[in-house]
Amino acid sequence: MRTLDDRRRPQRSTAGRDRFRDHRLQSEGVLWLSDTTTLLQAIHERTGLVTFYGPALLLEFGEMGGPDREVVEHFQRVTGRASPPGALPRIQWQSVEDRAATDTEGRPRARREGEPRIPLRPGRGLGRLLAGCLPTARALIGTRWQPEYRGRILVVEVPEDPYDVEQADADLTHLRNADLLAELAALVIGRSPGWDVNRVTQLHACVLDAVRSYDFPVLAGVECTHSAPLLTLPIGVLATVADEELVLEEAAVT
Repeated sequence: MRTLDDRRRPQRSTAGRDRFRDHRLQSEGVLWLSDTTTLLQAIHERTGLVTFYGPALLLEFGEMGGPDREVVEHFQRVTGRASPPGALPRIQWQSVEDRAATDTEGRPRARREGEPRIPLRPGRGLGRLLAGCLPTARALIGTRWQPEYRGRILVVEVPEDPYDVEQADADLTHLRNADLLAELAALVIGRSPGWDVNRVTQLHACVLDAVRSYDFPVLAGVECTHSAPLLTLPIGVLATVADEELVLEEAAVT
């Protein structure tokens, strides 16, 4: 089992922290997704605060007919209770339609069978959660806002078209070449935004190629996605990957 050498929150430089604190982030949660991965990870890196990768106000909470029950229940469990949320819910369905089209038709997005969870490399890993959109995580490489990857459970997901497998392969290769994957506790890949089985299989092959020199567990198909449902992931909390499960081991709020 891979673990952090020190389970306390990592110590970080105080340089630049006051700029973030001016925005009163300590008393207000920060919840975003996709390109705003840069802000979530930068705020976490510079302040040590827990930030939240999760559902957006319009895309998920503004779903026609109301937000999805599972998304709301998990969001409330993570952000509204001072106790460990536990295992990330397993949700059997997935919605991949474009909201612009379904909103025009005045209906919620149709559901289909969800992409299954697949332990690409079974095992167990313990570390603090780091989550975000894959190409945006690449954009932080080498900047002063690049987060600490060592000992982390890294959760990444891919955006919708025109982003493709070739771009995902390039982004993973950049993370690998920057030595950011070498000391992960585990790697988790979110569901694709509706790719067919062939493209998903190609993505999984690229992932395994990127981590071929390492021995940490790799789990794919988790309900963190540019489609629905998108479950809330608190960046900075202690978590465990155990084969097909992702477990949040400590409270994200007090």
